[in-house]
Amino acid sequence: VLFFKGDNAKSLEVSKLGFSKAPRNPVFNRLSMYNNVALNNFDEALVSADLFFNKSDKADVSYYDYTYYGQALRKTKQLDLAIQQFEKALQVDSSQVGFMKEISDMQAEKRDTLKAIASYQKYMSLLPANKVNSEVLLNLGKLYMGYGNSTTGATSKASLLSADSIFSKVAELDPTNYLGNYYRAQANSALDPETTLGLAKPYFEQTAKLIEAKTDFARFNSVLVTCYSYLGIYYFKNDNNPESKLYWNKV
Repeated sequence: VLFFKGDNAKSLEVSKLGFSKAPRNPVFNRLSMYNNVALNNFDEALVSADLFFNKSDKADVSYYDYTYYGQALRKTKQLDLAIQQFEKALQVDSSQVGFMKEISDMQAEKRDTLKAIASYQKYMSLLPANKVNSEVLLNLGKLYMGYGNSTTGATSKASLLSADSIFSKVAELDPTNYLGNYYRAQANSALDPETTLGLAKPYFEQTAKLIEAKTDFARFNSVLVTCYSYLGIYYFKNDNNPESKLYWNKV
């Protein structure tokens, strides 16, 4: 009851007392693991997890057990083991599709981006169609862009073009939000690093236009500075100094 009320410190005391009297009782070891994760005591949570999974009598394991153990492993940078726990959680309850996103996030953390992309695409395929919104697509685009920026040659170009295509859909789904155009600008800037073709120009322009129309545009100053800086460089390289100066004066 204390755990469900959020009183984790008191609940941990109770579970420790129970453990002292019945060290093989899975209820107390489970509660210790859960409470230690909630209290950010991740090393202690791993000790409790070992007691629960390996030294308890007749533990009836739920997907929660695997995910709490996985959280502790993740927070202690044991990402491969954490991924295994979330995979086990999915085996227990395949309806918990959010676990696949957690797996993708951890693969991205360990810079295994191709696996992260594959896992994220699987996550998307498990979502109801009406849940595949602009935010979900944006995250997939970011993974592709990250892979494109970390590779070279044809591999990089193909990944950046995939990112650009995804960000285009983001902008289409949510046309008043600047993020689709902004990330599309970033992807095209990476495709044209010397700004010789101006691939990113229309998307930085549209980003600035969408933000400038906001009443609270000052909150997005860093994004505007990025847009204006790119446009200043673009016009300078194309020998249009008056237009370049106009944008640099905005920075």
